Amino acid sequence: MVEKIAAANNNLISIETKIYTIKERDLQSTDDYIKAYGEIDNHLPGFASAIENCSDVYKQARQVDVQRGFINTQVFYKSHVPDLWNNNFAMLDLLRKINSLTSQEVSSVRKMAALPKSEQVAFWQREVQPLLEEDDKLREEVRTLAARIQSPKK
Repeated sequence: MVEKIAAANNNLISIETKIYTIKERDLQSTDDYIKAYGEIDNHLPGFASAIENCSDVYKQARQVDVQRGFINTQVFYKSHVPDLWNNNFAMLDLLRKINSLTSQEVSSVRKMAALPKSEQVAFWQREVQPLLEEDDKLREEVRTLAARIQSPKK
C-alpha cells in the first residue's frame, strides 16, 4: 500500500509541477498567456485523473487503517499520525479547486484569444486577472497545508 500511495502522490506532484511551472513563467503579453494556457489545457485531464487516483488510493489506505482492529500496534509507531488522512483529503480538495479554477482560466484565455488584439488587454484585466489572484490565494492555502503535512503534530 505504501508503494501505491507513493506512486499516486508522485504522479500527482509531477503533473501539478508541470502546470505550476508554466503558470510561473514570465508571462508579459496576451500572446504569452494564450500560449501558456494552451499548454496547461493539455495537462488538465491528467491532473483531474491524478487527483481522483490519489483520492481512491487514500480511501483504500484509510480503510486498511480503520480495519486494523481493536489492538492496533500502528499507534505506537512514530510515523502514525491520525490527522494525516484529514490533511491529505483537505489537500486533494484544494487541488480540485485549483483544477477547477485553472479550467476557468483556460476557458477565459481561450475567449481572450478569439478577440481582436486591441480588446485582449482589457479582457485580461477584467476576466483573467481576478482568476489569477484567486489562484494565488489557493496556492498559498496549499503551501500552508503542505507545511502542516510535512511537520505533523502528534
